[in-house]
Amino acid sequence: MKLVHRRTLASLFCVAALGIACKNENFGKTPSSNNDNKNLAPAEATKAPGSEKEIIPRVEYPGGDPSDFTNFEVGEEASIATDITGTYLSIPKGIVEAGKAIAIRTKEKVADAAVQAVKVVIPKNAVPSEENMVVLYHMTSEKGESFYGLIPKKDLEIKENSVTFHPKGLGVYQAAVLPVLITEPRQVPVLAANGPRLKLLSTYNTTGIAQDIVLDGATAYVADGTGVEVLNWSPAAGLSANTRVAGTGNINSILLASRRIYVAAGNAGLGVIDLANPATMQMADARGVTNGIAVAENFNNIYLTQEGSGDEESPAGISRFDIQQLQPSYETTGSLGSEENPQNAYAIQISGTVAYGLSRTGLYSFDITQNDRINQMSQIPLDGSAEKLLFHANRIYTAEKSTGITAVDAINPAALSVLGRLALPQVLDIAASGKYLIAVDALRKVSLIDIADPSHPLVLNQLTLAGLPTRVRVFGDTIFVTMGDTGVAVLALETPTAP
Repeated sequence: MKLVHRRTLASLFCVAALGIACKNENFGKTPSSNNDNKNLAPAEATKAPGSEKEIIPRVEYPGGDPSDFTNFEVGEEASIATDITGTYLSIPKGIVEAGKAIAIRTKEKVADAAVQAVKVVIPKNAVPSEENMVVLYHMTSEKGESFYGLIPKKDLEIKENSVTFHPKGLGVYQAAVLPVLITEPRQVPVLAANGPRLKLLSTYNTTGIAQDIVLDGATAYVADGTGVEVLNWSPAAGLSANTRVAGTGNINSILLASRRIYVAAGNAGLGVIDLANPATMQMADARGVTNGIAVAENFNNIYLTQEGSGDEESPAGISRFDIQQLQPSYETTGSLGSEENPQNAYAIQISGTVAYGLSRTGLYSFDITQNDRINQMSQIPLDGSAEKLLFHANRIYTAEKSTGITAVDAINPAALSVLGRLALPQVLDIAASGKYLIAVDALRKVSLIDIADPSHPLVLNQLTLAGLPTRVRVFGDTIFVTMGDTGVAVLALETPTAP
């Protein structure tokens, strides 16, 4: 970073630190060549786009006393707009920079909260419109972790030739106008240069639309929309063709339990393949559209998450099936939402005697110890785009497409509580490998996330796939990602060894 003298700012900014506002009456105006403002230092003049008037870069000190700012250094920084919007915040091309970037640093250790107000001077005609204006930033926290982020228009004070905002901490900030409207803050970690990383090992182009996968020793089973594709598997050779079992409906989720393959088949209900005779699939009516599937640990019952089909006999929620008879117990359906506003259920996982069900707007825990009912225990509201969940190490992680991942403390399932959140745009599904989460998103990325501290998850590494992910699964040391009509990708988690 190129730092300037504390009385000079080679950009178009007025910085008010320590809660002191910029009060100079000439703020935002272009001074004449004979201006005798004592707070201005000589600097090379620049021209604002679309303006013939010279804009003289400067820093103005309230009251004319720069001694209040001796702990801070403010300097010009290279533009951060391209890196932030393209690589990290997933914003389409077409950003218009509304001024140069600035860096705010300290000479001594100062709490981030000490920098309380920043005003960015925007030359007239520098941008075509104030619509979709934001402030972008690259910030380093007190822990030394680096983040890219965005402060939306609703959190800015925009005037004719300035933008005032509250920084997230010490770092680099830049005003910009985006080609799209973003109404909520965004923040994502900067990927680590060294450390654990994901490696693509191989891919396999399935016959159907790969939606989910399970592994049973040397055999992989892929839910492919209209059936289950059976593949040979070995770490050395990867996936190879074997056979296929036809089914009906939209087979989207698959589970292996007690030597049977169970599939959620949309409006066709529940499909079962007995591995003792794997050539055919038996179907069972679920009276609704099935999305997720889980098996109780005693292997007596199957639990399905369902969308209602419009009649009283097919309510939305969670249904229990007798695992031997494959008959639903409709009187034991568990409801999500309220009696007045029942909600469709999209995913389910079971831990012991507790089932965790997910609607788009809520995470629910259910007591499944009683044979005649499924009792709701606790509920946490979500953002409206949640469709996948994961139970791992006494925590629940939800994938919410519009915002990211939420970590929930499930030690007491009767009192679920949020531990932390990670902004990860377009996340579709999550899996776990030890102290890491693996997430896939609609931007065709696979992210490796450190969850050692669930209140502060960090993205360590990302890998881009050729296809659009549908599910991610972890079996042993191997990661499998189904990618719709592109097939299956096989990945490994590499951990560097000490020299």
